Amino acid sequence: LGRINWKKGFDTLIPAMRKIADEMPNAILVVAGADDDGYKKQVELWIKENNLEANVIFTGMIVGEERIAAFRDSQVFVLPSYSENFGMAVVEAMYLGLPTVISKQVGLSPIVAEKEAGLVIEKNVDELKTAVLAILGDKILAAKLAERGRRLVQEEFSGSAVADRFISEYNGLIKK
Repeated sequence: LGRINWKKGFDTLIPAMRKIADEMPNAILVVAGADDDGYKKQVELWIKENNLEANVIFTGMIVGEERIAAFRDSQVFVLPSYSENFGMAVVEAMYLGLPTVISKQVGLSPIVAEKEAGLVIEKNVDELKTAVLAILGDKILAAKLAERGRRLVQEEFSGSAVADRFISEYNGLIKK
């Protein structure tokens, strides 16, 4: 959920999806987001080259209840990005109880790894495939990741948690 942009890692995601579909032919990749600078054409080319037309759905940009429904109807959220300063869609996915797989280049990856709130991988086709299949093939792992992710968001990124940190920082500045 975001933009269809080169930095989101489609060059890793599409070949990984090919390998996932080889093991799980009914697996579907949902790409939700607006095309950024015509990059969708390149992604569609990779989909065609990997014979994945029946396994990939483009929704365009979705917001509101449709966005929430997309998260809730999914089994795993994947972001094999080249660069994300934070990763708001990752937080949304975790908040809604969706297990996540993210690359180390996503800004949230250190805390996600530390709290074991998702699977953090190198930006690599085989690692991505293995991580996604691990979640899809193990309901207990998926449930643990979902619960830890939800807890991480509540403890670190809820409005009250962020407000408490701001107050603490401001009080620290005042004392100086």
